[in-house]
Amino acid sequence: MSDVNSPHIRRGFAPCAAAVALVTALFACPGTAAANWVTVGCTGAPAGTYDYTSLADAIASLKAISHRDHHVLVSGTCAEFIVLDLMENITIAGTSGAVLAEPSGSAPPSVFATIGASGIAIESLTFRGGDGRRTLLNVYDSNVEIRNCVFENSSEGIFVHGNSNVFIRSSLIQDADWYGVRVDDNAIVNIGDVENDLVPTVIRRNSMGLIARNDSVANIHGATSIRENGTGVSGQGGTVAFCCGFDERKVTENVRGLDFLAGSKLIVEGPLRVEDNRYLGISLAGASARFWGGEQTIRNNGTVGIAVSHGGSLHLSSEAVIENHTQAGISLVGGAASVTGNVSIRNNGTLGRALNGGIVATSGSGVSLNTGTTGSVTGNAGPGLLVTHNSTARLQGATVSGNQEEGVRVAALSSVLLLAPNTITGNAGFDLACMPNSYGSGNSAGVGRMFCPTFDRLLSLPAGPGLD
Repeated sequence: MSDVNSPHIRRGFAPCAAAVALVTALFACPGTAAANWVTVGCTGAPAGTYDYTSLADAIASLKAISHRDHHVLVSGTCAEFIVLDLMENITIAGTSGAVLAEPSGSAPPSVFATIGASGIAIESLTFRGGDGRRTLLNVYDSNVEIRNCVFENSSEGIFVHGNSNVFIRSSLIQDADWYGVRVDDNAIVNIGDVENDLVPTVIRRNSMGLIARNDSVANIHGATSIRENGTGVSGQGGTVAFCCGFDERKVTENVRGLDFLAGSKLIVEGPLRVEDNRYLGISLAGASARFWGGEQTIRNNGTVGIAVSHGGSLHLSSEAVIENHTQAGISLVGGAASVTGNVSIRNNGTLGRALNGGIVATSGSGVSLNTGTTGSVTGNAGPGLLVTHNSTARLQGATVSGNQEEGVRVAALSSVLLLAPNTITGNAGFDLACMPNSYGSGNSAGVGRMFCPTFDRLLSLPAGPGLD
């Protein structure tokens, strides 16, 4: 991100020296239509002549002329509070090294606020917090595009709420005490680009990298990286979508990767890497998640790759790899999971530990498994699939092999339904083991060593929901 503050050309914006020359020429003819291009030179600005020495003064003067169609070029470090309200088509861009810094003293809770504004572009500026630990950019009922900016050292970096729509491109958001990006109250944020950003957006070293709350939506595109946060991404009644293109989005090296609570939704289409998060990869506590298209990698995330609980649901239909977790690749505690496609769940669990393995379904959970033509549940240091404590499983077209305990273990008032063809062979224990208080049913073709005294070989499929 070393070039994140380099000048960027868009919307006809000229580089610094050319812009200054253009502004000088335009103001030589008062009253021309282009007289709304102005320069601001704050502390530390290069020597020269500027229209204003304060960004707040520049905005106030321009608004007195017209509420729309202004271009402001900022140099130096402006330590001030800014409010941009009821204005349209405003571009605020920084020259190399331009900073908007939190001033000292008591004042508004935000360093820069947009209220009821539209067509706002903010480019090549560093927003820097101070001892007051305020919000750096507060967007309310506004449409804003942010490109090539840095937000650092604050209580929160960017707060988007109300009827707002924000685009964040090629920017760095770091070192916030609370949230790097907070999306709330029906707002929409788009981070990164479906196509390639020249510099991917990075959200790092915040207490929480991104949070979507209260029916808000956060769309994460491009090669966006969310790393080294307490929690990388959180859903609290909002929707987060990782979507599209060939770039791989990353949620890595956080304490917790993705943490979603009741009423939240996670949508993943295209490549996503959830890796090296210390305690957990993805948690769905009463939340829902749907994965499809592309390849997803969920690897090395402490105890569990994907945890589904409290009525949460997981629909995994892609070419995913879930591996190298100390307890389970997928853990269900009162949750439901449908796993289809070429999914590989491998090398999870710790030999000898209870409630561990490739997939663990407990406490009234339900799991449906079809690993596709190349996927499998294999090499786990426990059962490939453990179904226990009043849980159910349905296997059709599943490969469960090479696990260090049973292939499928059914226990504690639980059941498994086998719909051929399955391949459940080559496991260290029985390939299918049913405890006396549990049972299996269906077609056992493709099962190797089997211990299931109560197995009911059905001549036809039972009717009922979820079996079609």
